[in-house]
Amino acid sequence: MIVVGVLLVTIRMEGNSSLKEKRRVVKSLLGRVKARFNASASEVDGQDRYELAVVGFSVMGSDARVLNRVLDHILNFVDDNVDAEVIDSEIICPLYADENDNLDHNLNQALDYSEEYDFGPENLNDPGNDNDR
Repeated sequence: MIVVGVLLVTIRMEGNSSLKEKRRVVKSLLGRVKARFNASASEVDGQDRYELAVVGFSVMGSDARVLNRVLDHILNFVDDNVDAEVIDSEIICPLYADENDNLDHNLNQALDYSEEYDFGPENLNDPGNDNDR
């Protein structure tokens, strides 16, 4: 059986004045997590905002408990090693697939679940703040 775990982390980079500065921080973080934890990593939301990024990490294996621990370690690593403030995080684990199940269906359920959360500025305690766009 295949088990997939997903971690979404929202970070705020106070003081960034350009997307170039933001990309430097995000690219460095994604590279370090990929190398250290052998996880897939990508910026998944907030790409057009200077001070905000939502990064996603995923891991696969056969034991949900192990994957949850790995995702917890990734979250701690991000919190301790990024030039930014972690303002939100969500672990979506486990997602299962086996010979009788369709992983795409499970992933679509997870995406539907994650779409319920809005990463817009109104959820970041700065409604109407356009300074970082």
